[in-house]
Amino acid sequence: MPLHYTRVMFIRHKQKEILSINFSEATYEEFVVEIKKARDIIAQQPPNSIRILTNLKQIKVNKDMIKTFKEYIELNKPFVLACALFGISDQTKVLFQTVIALSHRDIRIFDTEQEAKDWLAEQKDAPLQP
Repeated sequence: MPLHYTRVMFIRHKQKEILSINFSEATYEEFVVEIKKARDIIAQQPPNSIRILTNLKQIKVNKDMIKTFKEYIELNKPFVLACALFGISDQTKVLFQTVIALSHRDIRIFDTEQEAKDWLAEQKDAPLQP
């Protein structure tokens, strides 16, 4: 992997800024490092402002990863306008759906990156707070 490679970065899609988080093929250790990077970036954003695209292709899920993901989505809740996941295998989709349901968050799961990005771009910006 090149030294300049990053799994967490802002992208633009249909004139909307989206925080792209790429966990594809990540080990648990890499997952934890990237979650921390994402959390730090998200915490610097205004409330209810950030769109998050999360790639979970070929990730080997374990109970620690699910616990870490649950904590992550709880901590970033105040900052997130919309969140979309893609690349989840059928075997692990139920686990992520359960975590999402328990978090009481509107996090959507899509089959493709394009569907996820399109949905994120369609989400209306939150009204500006005085």
